[in-house]
Amino acid sequence: MNFSNSNLQLYRINTFNKNKIIKYIVSVILLLITVSTFAQQGINYKALIKDGSGNVLASAPVSIQFIIYEGVALTNNVYQESHTVNTDANGIVIVNIGQGSTTGNVFANINWGIDQHFLNVQVNTGAGLVDMGTTEFMAVPYAINAANVSGLEKITENGNTGWRLIGKNPANYGDIGNNATDLSSSDS
Repeated sequence: MNFSNSNLQLYRINTFNKNKIIKYIVSVILLLITVSTFAQQGINYKALIKDGSGNVLASAPVSIQFIIYEGVALTNNVYQESHTVNTDANGIVIVNIGQGSTTGNVFANINWGIDQHFLNVQVNTGAGLVDMGTTEFMAVPYAINAANVSGLEKITENGNTGWRLIGKNPANYGDIGNNATDLSSSDS
């Protein structure tokens, strides 16, 4: 190609800009791929909201408060949050527990393995919070599947119960921590 100086400079600028744009697009794509691989923290919650007379509240503002208790006494509040949303045309709200406005505790820090957990739901349609009840969290498909992990055995040592790789000599390890998973593979 035969370029004059001004054409050559214009060509270099256009090439530089194209390369810069391509690098930017590739960076954005990689960022989106990376973000999508992180595990989501939260529990999907969907409800049909009705007023005190049983009528569906369509396209109306509501506040929902969630409290997660640890233990059957329902006195240990380990997490609390609220959501202010609008119902859809059918009176439905969909929120993610763990992604609302919290009162201090962090959803990701809930230790689900140490005790039973209960969810209390309260809804405010304009006349104050109404307690909708408290129910125990039960196993979900992912948690049920996690119990089927192969290669681990449940062990109890010095009153603590945990999991260790199958066939490993306990003499090569320290005592298992309560609800701990030991994936180290020392053979000596």
